[in-house]
Amino acid sequence: MIQIPILAIPNQTLSIQLDNNQWDISIRATQDNDDGSTGIMAVDIVINNIVIITGQRAVYGFPLIPYEYLVDGNMFFI
Repeated sequence: MIQIPILAIPNQTLSIQLDNNQWDISIRATQDNDDGSTGIMAVDIVINNIVIITGQRAVYGFPLIPYEYLVDGNMFFI
């Protein structure tokens, strides 16, 4: 397992090279609560300029890419 450190801020984008593939990952907080507070964290993943997922909900311990056929490998938050 490879650990990728991220910042403790609500919106960020990072790029990483894994197994000769360029992963571009965007993490953002949605503000869908009536009081304007953060609702959920959503993730977009692009690999080699191919969109894999957009707006996937980030849930602790669950894979970000929900379907195995989309890509070899996966990511999750711990």
